[in-house]
Amino acid sequence: MYVQKDFLLLLLFVVIFCSSLELEHCSLQVLSPEGSPSWSLLQLMGERGCTVSELTELLQSLQHTEVLQLLNPIIKIVVEPESQAVFSGQMVKLSCWATGYPLLYYQWFKEKKMVNKYTKI
Repeated sequence: MYVQKDFLLLLLFVVIFCSSLELEHCSLQVLSPEGSPSWSLLQLMGERGCTVSELTELLQSLQHTEVLQLLNPIIKIVVEPESQAVFSGQMVKLSCWATGYPLLYYQWFKEKKMVNKYTKI
């Protein structure tokens, strides 16, 4: 299973980041006891200044969900909803912002009941 995952990463980025000589070097890492072609390739990309964020953006643009799941980016709440005091019948707007993969969807609840943008509570 790990060889297949390593191969997917290697195949995806070889065209973008590596010469054939560098690819051969990365591929030969599988012969060493603790070698990993993907680890070698990711290290090479890091040396060239490619960040994990850039790698993730590239994978998202290619819709390569299988490799994105291997990277397992952390789900992070960037902006949490703020507590608000309102009068009965007054309109309130709730918002939050989070990053991560797979793409995130939000659900709002009041007293364990799901609400949507049309719900009057």
